[in-house]
Amino acid sequence: MPAGAPEPVRAVSIGLALLKAARVRSWDGLVDTLRTDGQSAARLDGIDLTLDDLDLLDRHLGLLGLIRVVPGTRGTGYTVTVAVCDACGQWLLSTGAVPRRCRLTSGCPGAVVKAVPAKHPKPAA
Repeated sequence: MPAGAPEPVRAVSIGLALLKAARVRSWDGLVDTLRTDGQSAARLDGIDLTLDDLDLLDRHLGLLGLIRVVPGTRGTGYTVTVAVCDACGQWLLSTGAVPRRCRLTSGCPGAVVKAVPAKHPKPAA
């Protein structure tokens, strides 16, 4: 995720990383799985979210409910993510490439930033 990315991009990046780590498809699936499946919860061991991260996720729960990580074989899987204009703040859902320049607001000079799964720090050796 680019430094200085808009808040929704940062929240969705963390959300996508959690979905991938827990091997679930959706945010609702993550919540349900964590309540009932110890194995999925164990997959999240070692991912430490800060209070700021948790606050960020809380502020963007609406977007987190829209993202998906759908596994597949031989390139058939896909991710539904969010792309946000860094100037006007408008967003769109995406499963592929996004335009470099904003087309969401007429005349907006902003750049569109796409959320990709965040990388969590590797444990110290």
